Amino acid sequence: MLSPIGPNETNLDLALSVEPDGWLLVGVDRLGALHDVAACLLALRTRLSTTPHRLVVLLQTPAVPDASTGTNAAELRVLGVESMVVTMPRGVPTSPACQAAARAVLSHFT
Repeated sequence: MLSPIGPNETNLDLALSVEPDGWLLVGVDRLGALHDVAACLLALRTRLSTTPHRLVVLLQTPAVPDASTGTNAAELRVLGVESMVVTMPRGVPTSPACQAAARAVLSHFT
């Protein structure tokens, strides 16, 4: 979110310039995910001066799971960091699990 794309501009500046109707934060379901999501949300809330409207956190299952894989979505909800969290499993995009995750994300934006 805060990766530079030019002098004094970040991905967040680019995203804000198009005035999105919703936000999709994508991360990896591994150790550090709670920090990464919380830091992104803090930056976003600071720039918007409010909680973003229609926000979904999408956690991608990593190639090599660790001790926190599979628990981060629930932790984000329990801690009150974010309530709309979807986990995208690894695998063929047309698999039933991947399709269900994609539908969950899309339903939040339609």
